[in-house]
Amino acid sequence: MNKRILIVAAFMALSIKSICLAGVIEISPSQVAIITPAVGDTDLTLGPRVCLKFNLPEEISGVEIGYAELAIRHDLPAMTDDSLAIFEAFGLSSGWSDNVGWSDFSTPGGDIDSAFYSSFTYRCGSDTGVSLEIANLVKAWNDSTQANYGLIIIPRTTDFNGYREFKYLAQQLQSATILKISIPGEDE
Repeated sequence: MNKRILIVAAFMALSIKSICLAGVIEISPSQVAIITPAVGDTDLTLGPRVCLKFNLPEEISGVEIGYAELAIRHDLPAMTDDSLAIFEAFGLSSGWSDNVGWSDFSTPGGDIDSAFYSSFTYRCGSDTGVSLEIANLVKAWNDSTQANYGLIIIPRTTDFNGYREFKYLAQQLQSATILKISIPGEDE
């Protein structure tokens, strides 16, 4: 009889935890670093990259994650009539610090884990932010199947000036970037 009570109590505790956490959690980055290639480099594939790390709250450990979105609220000015910027996000496979440089990774420019990938096309001059769906990466961090080294954002574009603009966001990214995690409730 005591085993049944214990099992029911454990189930109720898990249910209560899920109910309490249902909703959207917003997390600011705990670390931000902008890494840039050598000065004067005109190879557009080597533009500035942004490393971001988010510490997930312990309260969501083991809890189902429904959706995760990386939202960066920032306007990039239009450089041409059809100025587009494509932002790609990858998981990182090694640790880094706030003062990391381009060559500090074992692979210059970032130790990218291509298993976790997302992209967003941004229309410069009219869009007001970047939104990257990164649920699979956040789920892997949360269930510890992937170490949480953060992620790297790589801007890609055909417009050289708009592309380089991203390197000036270092101070703004800390306050303009939010990781939104959706925790489904029992009705979802």
